[in-house]
Amino acid sequence: MGRADIGDLHEMVSTDRRRRALAVLADAERPLGCEELARRIVARRSDGAGDAESTGERETEVEISLGHVHLPKLESGGVVERTAGEEYDVTPLGYDLRRAAGAFEARLDADTREVEAAASPANRSDAVPASDGDDGR
Repeated sequence: MGRADIGDLHEMVSTDRRRRALAVLADAERPLGCEELARRIVARRSDGAGDAESTGERETEVEISLGHVHLPKLESGGVVERTAGEEYDVTPLGYDLRRAAGAFEARLDADTREVEAAASPANRSDAVPASDGDDGR
């Protein structure tokens, strides 16, 4: 894949929904249909809160966006492929892209923590030290 394709690969993982879909498909033991994929994405995001009706509504919303936007985008980019049974599976490129996206996110998280730590008042060289009860008189 040439350098011109980097933008296309970035677009494949530029949304949270596509990254989650790719992760769920990569972790699945078999290809998944759109409905099952949506159910698993919602289950991963849920913390056990919410009633069955709101979960069902969320699954429907996720399924629609997967079917109309995200899975076609991933498929056209060669990241996932559709089986004869209308299920989706990750391609070798998809596995590589998932690993690369995961490494990028981990590095970004580490850099963010590093910047936040450096910016904290305790680590700033221009911070005024706290006095030991001395009010300056």
